[in-house]
Amino acid sequence: MEDLNLKLEEEAAERQEAQEAQEALQDLNAKLEEEAAERQEAQEALQDLNAKLEEEGAERQAAQEDLQDLNLKLEDEAAKRQAAQEDLQDLNAKLEDEAAKRQAAQEDLQDLNAKLEEEAAKRQAAQESLLASMDELLIRDQQIRQYSKQVEATNSELQSLVNIIAHDFRSPMVNLQGFAQEIGVSLAELRKVINDETLCLMEKTHAKIDELLDKDVPEAQAFINSAIDRLSRMIEALLKLAREGRRQMIYKEVDMSKLVNAVLQSYYHQTEDKTFQFEVGALPIIKTDQLAVEQIMSNLVDNAIKYLNFGQPGKIGVTGLDNGNDYLFSVQDNGRGIAAGDLERIFEIFWRSGRQDLPGEGMGLACVRTLIRQLGGKVWCESELGVGTKMMFTVPKHYLLAETSPGASELETVENI
Repeated sequence: MEDLNLKLEEEAAERQEAQEAQEALQDLNAKLEEEAAERQEAQEALQDLNAKLEEEGAERQAAQEDLQDLNLKLEDEAAKRQAAQEDLQDLNAKLEDEAAKRQAAQEDLQDLNAKLEEEAAKRQAAQESLLASMDELLIRDQQIRQYSKQVEATNSELQSLVNIIAHDFRSPMVNLQGFAQEIGVSLAELRKVINDETLCLMEKTHAKIDELLDKDVPEAQAFINSAIDRLSRMIEALLKLAREGRRQMIYKEVDMSKLVNAVLQSYYHQTEDKTFQFEVGALPIIKTDQLAVEQIMSNLVDNAIKYLNFGQPGKIGVTGLDNGNDYLFSVQDNGRGIAAGDLERIFEIFWRSGRQDLPGEGMGLACVRTLIRQLGGKVWCESELGVGTKMMFTVPKHYLLAETSPGASELETVENI
């Protein structure tokens, strides 16, 4: 806008100069009109002179002695007349030249006026466009604020739900665990009583009791304890996800090449006895939360290693590139692959795709999605069964710091349930 105003001021100055040139031209026209009047007077004087010459011609016979003097005067007057005619021709040429210049100046002035009008129209259009853009930005800002309030309310509801689940699940879990221990103690006492009364029991009855006490009941007890342990791990995973979703991001420059190599090094012990290959491309230095991207990369690399087909050489590749407004990263493997119907569901809490032959609670990718959303990015997956999987996510260049951090009392409530 300042450049446009400056340009308009320059054009206004040029227009002022053109106005001054026009005034100078008017002065020149006035001078030319004065010269034309003088020329008219000269012509009238010439006519008077001719009249005198005619009178002198009539008197020539009577004044022979004055004839020579008169001829000299006539020759002199003729020379002056010739000079005056030449001067008049020069003046006419100058007038024509001035008229041509005046015409050119008028055309330049017209062009300048046309440019000024065009610039004024452009400036008006730019101002209208700017006002429209400002209105649009205000509307978008209001929408973003509304969405932010909705997301904040949803997060608050989810935190409350996690607290309720953790509290309400752990109470019966503790009871189940206690009763399972009581059953174990009761079984030991029952075993002691039965052993003391062995002689009173029939052999068939004793064998049935032994089977119940030594196999069926301990097996059921083991199933109960296993279910309690799994439910406990699921609750811990939920609490961890809740804490990750509330943690305030700390943004700083992160060398992604160093970070990824450090993550891969931590998995070396899992791959040193296998045919395995890591490929890491050139990765950028970005401004983000280091802990968040380290957890994201660790989860993705861990999944890639976990679900490799170890009957064939394993291969995992990590790439990253500048994608305009954000950075695009990918972790690709040649493992089992994921069914097309599960490509969205794998990011859900507790969802696991494919064969359930490996340990885990199905929380890794849910944590990844939560962290990436906190960074303002997005995550998605491309995969083919038996060929491999490519996990991709973005990290925006322009990040938004969290307006508030979670209150200590709320966080302690979640962690200490």
